[in-house]
Amino acid sequence: MTKQKLARPSHRAGGVRGGKALLPPWAAAVLAAFIGGAVVAAVLMGAFAFVSERFSLPAASARPLALAALWCAAAVSGYILAARLGRQRLFCGMMCGVFYCACLLLASWLYAGCVDLEGANMALPVSLLLGGIVGGIVSAIRAVPGAAGH
Repeated sequence: MTKQKLARPSHRAGGVRGGKALLPPWAAAVLAAFIGGAVVAAVLMGAFAFVSERFSLPAASARPLALAALWCAAAVSGYILAARLGRQRLFCGMMCGVFYCACLLLASWLYAGCVDLEGANMALPVSLLLGGIVGGIVSAIRAVPGAAGH
């Protein structure tokens, strides 16, 4: 019986310097997901601010527009992480949402000394969590051959 060398999987993520990846694939996927989510959040917040100013929307529309922008950012982040890792896609999306939700709650606790999760204050953590989950779901659906327009 002859021995065969197994081919090393190519790293889709991370730069390559001297034949070695600068980052492990999981770290590059997390970094790409974070940057993608931040870019989407910044672009949508800017676009919503422009639309709000241009069309003289009432001040009460600022919160729903911000929620929509951050929901989309969490969804894109969850999608990128799930697609880059390529396994356990729903879990990856959920973890993106949990991470952003935990960051929000930690920042709230550090700033105010308490976390107020009643009424309208519950909308942002829930939208971040659900946005990440939706990103993972979309990635999982797109990975199935024959589904979602393949």
